[in-house]
Amino acid sequence: MAKEIASQIKNISYEDALNDYKKLRDIDYVKINPNSCIGNKAIDYFFFHHRLATKGPKGISFLDFIENKQLTQKNYIIKTVEYHKKKNKKQTPNDTIKFLYHVFQLYYGSINNFKPMTAKYIYCKYKPNTILDFSAGWGGRLLSAMASNINYIGYDTNVSLVNAYNEMLKVYKTNGTAKIIFADSASVDYSNLMYNMVFTSPPYYKNKLLETYENMPEYKSKDDFLNNFLYPVVKKTYTYLQLGGAYILNIPIYMYNNLIPILGEANEKIPLKITHRIKMVEDNENLYKEYMYVWIKTTQKVF
Repeated sequence: MAKEIASQIKNISYEDALNDYKKLRDIDYVKINPNSCIGNKAIDYFFFHHRLATKGPKGISFLDFIENKQLTQKNYIIKTVEYHKKKNKKQTPNDTIKFLYHVFQLYYGSINNFKPMTAKYIYCKYKPNTILDFSAGWGGRLLSAMASNINYIGYDTNVSLVNAYNEMLKVYKTNGTAKIIFADSASVDYSNLMYNMVFTSPPYYKNKLLETYENMPEYKSKDDFLNNFLYPVVKKTYTYLQLGGAYILNIPIYMYNNLIPILGEANEKIPLKITHRIKMVEDNENLYKEYMYVWIKTTQKVF
């Protein structure tokens, strides 16, 4: 069902995916726009239907939403869908499900991939040889590493993505090495790995709610997550990062503040464009924003 719904929302053919990957691979550095959607079709071809089945920040997936008539028949949902229909004069049979998806994103949020073009921008800027990604997610950073012929090592707990990753690795060609290991990053020994970039977007809290994904360990509270996942993983992966390497985290401001006592102030922060999301306030202080925080490792840090 998930694949059928995904094709109605985004009808991406095999050829579309291959052509999109070629564009990502061939684009010249000086023409890179980190907010471009190039590469999105290449990654959505394998992962979009999984994202539709994943619960968002309000604890509901899009598949849950469309199967629940008590939700889809709410007056404000009906009115919003009708508004979209009036704006779109040339409708297709799939437009209703597309409108529902837009409405779902508006009211419930959505699970988004990390844009491959954003990752390519980072790779061109910092020129890594090998990337460590301890929260691999939906494959955007891996796809861009493959397109850039850079070695990549990724970890994730979501074993439902095994087939999607394996198929993607078969289809897209690269001169680098690409490894995805399904394991809890908190339990990994990084001392035997060689990498000069850490680049990831870990799970995080929004309005005190932790993002959760299939097969992810259960954390009872924010402190439980910070103390048993984020802090130890950051310390271990930073320790074994090669000197001169870049340590880059896509996290909200409040999580960055949590990490300043560990890593210090970032050398650079690069804004990440947020799409299809509702502006949120964390603890009623700051409008919700995200950055890619960059630390350059110049000395060996002891934790």
